[in-house]
Amino acid sequence: MSALCYAGFINPPTGKDEAEEMIKANFNRVKTEVKELRARELLRIGQDPTLRHLIKEKVEK
Repeated sequence: MSALCYAGFINPPTGKDEAEEMIKANFNRVKTEVKELRARELLRIGQDPTLRHLIKEKVEK
């Protein structure tokens, strides 16, 4: 079993390891893009008469 190697992202002027901040920023960016894509696709599918049946309506209780 081999261990993963972590090189880090050292910011030369500050000497600070910024890997975690970069990973969180990338994750949040991707998460936002996925939410936006999902909303656009649901709208597109909902407006297409041939695809509209693919979206289930929410049932109120």
